[in-house]
Amino acid sequence: MSPGPLTPDEHSLIALHPRLGFEILRQAPALREPAMAVLYHHERYDGRGYPAGLQAQDIPLPARALSVLEAYSAMTHERPHRPRRSSDEACAELIDNAGTQFDPEVVQVLVERTRQRPPGDEPPGELLESLPLDRRNLDDRALDAIQASTLDGLTLLGDHRALQRAVRDTANDATSTRRFAVVLLQLQDLPRINEELGYVAGDRLIEVAARRAATAATRLGATAYRASGRRLAIQVPLREDDDLGDILEDIRSEFVGGPLVEVVASAWKPGDRGEDVVARARRALKSMPI
Repeated sequence: MSPGPLTPDEHSLIALHPRLGFEILRQAPALREPAMAVLYHHERYDGRGYPAGLQAQDIPLPARALSVLEAYSAMTHERPHRPRRSSDEACAELIDNAGTQFDPEVVQVLVERTRQRPPGDEPPGELLESLPLDRRNLDDRALDAIQASTLDGLTLLGDHRALQRAVRDTANDATSTRRFAVVLLQLQDLPRINEELGYVAGDRLIEVAARRAATAATRLGATAYRASGRRLAIQVPLREDDDLGDILEDIRSEFVGGPLVEVVASAWKPGDRGEDVVARARRALKSMPI
């Protein structure tokens, strides 16, 4: 492991691990609740986490608890880039970040239980048992939206079925007031690379582009997909003051150093089905000059 800070590409790869863990655990129905905790344990209480940008009580309670436990464990064990911290130092750090990164009530439970234990003991394993977990509070819509996500084996992004399900569910969610857009990115050089250098080189081009798309998506609080052989997609949530042109420029800036991509977007409008939004983006790509 590199001792320095992560590069954007390294961060985008690491940011995939909650989804990968979820995909593995969800195969067993009995692991439904742990799968949800793994999926959302890098969400932040202030809404600035990933993969979904959830905040406060929208984050499942097991995930909020796992976030605090993981942070405590990470701080109290040595890492390549820093020495271990004492239990008191770790607790102080958790308290400092309660209400922003961490759920303050969960932090209070862990800190109180930790300070009651003899020095040198591991963090209290009964933390989860001390929290008022209620499986009925799990967000089934959020679970179902991601359960349908099938990973593309090359890029580790959701595939075209995951994209279709995500935009359909978002468009059909009668309780949602959030707008969104679908951005399509088409790899212009992929056919030539496949023909001249072979499919291994082509796969490498796709992997690089996927990392760029995932980095841009993380920055925008969005989700990246592999829509087809040479197309990637990003479903971007839109706030009222968001300008779609600015978002496209932000995404294009990620590809300044390559690969060469054509980028188009289609914004959801009231009455649209999810497939309408994707279809408009596809038509926009086809209408672009070659």
